[in-house]
Amino acid sequence: MQHYTPEEWVDFIRGMGEERVLRAQQDHLDQGCAECAGVVRRLEAVAEAVRQDLRFPVPPHALFRAFAIFPPSRGESTAIAGIPAVARQIFDSWAAPAMQGVRSAPGGARQLSYRAGDLRVELSIEMAPRSASLVLTGQVHSEAGQERRGLTVRLMAGQRVLADGTTNEFGEFVLKGKPAEKAHLSILEPKSKMQLLVPLPETKAFEHHLDAGGSGRG
Repeated sequence: MQHYTPEEWVDFIRGMGEERVLRAQQDHLDQGCAECAGVVRRLEAVAEAVRQDLRFPVPPHALFRAFAIFPPSRGESTAIAGIPAVARQIFDSWAAPAMQGVRSAPGGARQLSYRAGDLRVELSIEMAPRSASLVLTGQVHSEAGQERRGLTVRLMAGQRVLADGTTNEFGEFVLKGKPAEKAHLSILEPKSKMQLLVPLPETKAFEHHLDAGGSGRG
């Protein structure tokens, strides 16, 4: 039995598309396809939630995956009050080609750059001396002249806060926390409730990399 795609079932639920296609989809359900019926039930639940304007928190990892699968038209997302934006990584020093003779040099801080709309986040990650903690030094830039002082910055693993701080007048911040899986930064403008999520590379791998005497290439 040939099944329909989730995208086709979305059109079915919304009553969009050619009449013959909609009838064929209904016939498919009437024939007892349990797999497609399950898809339709889940999509109908989502549609009902949208109609009732139900609000519920979306886990950061789900947002990251959604933007990876369905990137915004210009490759960037812009923060909207109440809806977090996900920053796009535009530079990683560990992924950049090394200059001749540098590949065997001792490892150092990992430099990362992210962008979301008019905002840019520069980040440096390194191990604290004589410590198993990571030090994240960053700066938030605004091409539109938005206020950069007083932004709440949190290092998080899922919903767990590992460290938090506030940006100064230059948009700078420093956080110190233990390496964690699936970590990310949450940058929040308290007044407008604008939130930016910054997905971080696997920070535990950073610790192993330096222990092995790496050269800054993950």
